[in-house]
Amino acid sequence: DPDGKFISYFPPARNFDAHELTYNCFICQPACFMRSEAFDNVGGVNPDLHYTMDWDLWCRLSRAGYKFRYVNRPLAAVRYYPETKTLGGNYKRLRELYRIEKKYGRRWFKRSWLGSYYYGLHFKNKTYLESLFYYAFKGLYETKQHLKKLRNTINDDDLIYGFHRWNSVVKNKCEIHFPWYQEKPWKILRLKLKPSQKLESYRLSVNTMDLQKVSWQGNYLTVELDEYAPNFACITIENLIDENWVLEAFSVS
Repeated sequence: DPDGKFISYFPPARNFDAHELTYNCFICQPACFMRSEAFDNVGGVNPDLHYTMDWDLWCRLSRAGYKFRYVNRPLAAVRYYPETKTLGGNYKRLRELYRIEKKYGRRWFKRSWLGSYYYGLHFKNKTYLESLFYYAFKGLYETKQHLKKLRNTINDDDLIYGFHRWNSVVKNKCEIHFPWYQEKPWKILRLKLKPSQKLESYRLSVNTMDLQKVSWQGNYLTVELDEYAPNFACITIENLIDENWVLEAFSVS
C-alpha cells in the first residue's frame, strides 16, 4: 500500500494458458521480460491504449506463437492505492477491457469485467450500490472456496506462497517476500492475525532466523527486531494449530 505495508501477491499469476489469456490478464507487467525480437515482430506497444496496453501486447505475442514461462519467484513489487492508473481508471479502463476481450476472446460475456471491477472496488471508497456488488461478489467467492475445501479440492495451484488467491487466508504457513527501499532499519514488525492465540501458536522467522522478542499488543503480534536492516527479507509465519488462518495486517517500522 502507499505506506509500504504488504497487501497480497499478484493473485492471477499462474502458468501460461493461451485461451485463458483472452479473458484473464494473469501476466504481471513489471515482472515480465521478453526478447526484443519478439517485441518488434508484433509491433510493440499500442500507444492508443492507456490502461490495457500490456494485456494487448501479451495477446498479440500469444497469437504470433510466442510462449511464456511462469517463474514462481518474486521479481517485482508494486504499490496499490485508489489513485494508481490501474485502479483509478474506473469505467474508462473497463471500456478498454471490453475491447480487448472482444478482439481476442470473441465471446458475448466479458469475464474480465467482473473480476477487474470487483478487485478495483477493494481499494476505493464505495458508494452504496458498489458496496452491495462488492460484498455480494465476495460472498460468492468465499462460498466457492468453502465448497472447494469441503470437497478437498484446494491444492497447491490455489495457493501463492501459502496464501489463498484473492484473499488473506493462509494454509498453515506463508512466506512474505518483502523489499525494503528505505535507509532506516526495521525496529518493529507488527502482524494482525486471526485467530489471536497464545504466542506458542505461531512460529515466525526472518530470512530463516527465528524471532525471539515476540509479544501480543492488543490485537497485534509485535516483534522487536533490534534495528534489522535488510534490503529484501523473507518473513515466514506458521500457525502450529489451525490449518487455515488470516493475515489481516502486516507492517514494519
